[in-house]
Amino acid sequence: MRNIVVILCLSLSFASNGQDIEYVRKQASELAAPEMNGRGYVDKGLSRAADHIDEEFVALGLKPIGEGYRQEFIHDVNTFPGDMLIKVGEKELVPGEDFLVEPNSPKIKGKFKAVVIDGEEFAAQGDPKKLFGPCEDCVLVIEMSGVESKETRSQAYKMRTLLRMTHPVIWSSDEKLTWAVGEIQIPNALIEMRSGIIKDGDEISFDICAKLKRKFKSENIIGAVKGTLYPDSFVVFTAHYDHLGMMGEEATFFGANDNASGTAFILAWPSTMPLSQLSIPRSSSLLRLRKQDLSALSISLIIRSSTSAASAS
Repeated sequence: MRNIVVILCLSLSFASNGQDIEYVRKQASELAAPEMNGRGYVDKGLSRAADHIDEEFVALGLKPIGEGYRQEFIHDVNTFPGDMLIKVGEKELVPGEDFLVEPNSPKIKGKFKAVVIDGEEFAAQGDPKKLFGPCEDCVLVIEMSGVESKETRSQAYKMRTLLRMTHPVIWSSDEKLTWAVGEIQIPNALIEMRSGIIKDGDEISFDICAKLKRKFKSENIIGAVKGTLYPDSFVVFTAHYDHLGMMGEEATFFGANDNASGTAFILAWPSTMPLSQLSIPRSSSLLRLRKQDLSALSISLIIRSSTSAASAS
């Protein structure tokens, strides 16, 4: 009978000797290094991280699955590989500090007039278009600073999604700027920006490059250690090795905590001693996953791969 336990390693810490901790620090530093480009989808950041982990698996003596450690799958991803310019009048904003481009945004280029809408009124209005007049070549700025009600913010958040179907939107807020990865493009750009930057009537200049990559090739990386007593039972240690990558040429998200550290810790486990000296009752699989969430399909692929690795030895 096959038993499988999946352990997700996000950002881990556990008792370890000094030598192991130094190895973890070294691996986390290399995975979060500038040359990895945030382990994302611009300038080969993801493939560089995969190559590094593959080389570590070889050095550690982990057993590959099939002909190698890698498990390929295809998906779409929205990327921002080039220009990332926003100017308010003559002032150029700093990407990653003053603003973030919502991950599913398309490219946008040109000059627009800012129409500032109060967040409270925006959330309360059933038809937000009644809050502004004819709006050709304008960008709608929803000013959310000072809006504390969670219900109001939630309603405004839903309405901004509808509004961007017809207009580019700036969400001006005092909340922390956080980013993610998109897999589609929605008709108009949405910019999340620090509050207090834009006034009604300001001229906003955009030059933002976005490219939707169809059928992007990603890879899970899987290595195995065969159990001595119950080789058909598996303990699966997983961590996602990808991160957000780059938003233009200036803003890089290095991802030391999310999740270079978790990946480094599960690399450290087989590094503690030669595998020939390691005796474990159940087979173990060490997986570095591309996606930050485990779908049912991913789990199914993991189980089949782990089973094949143990059975083939």
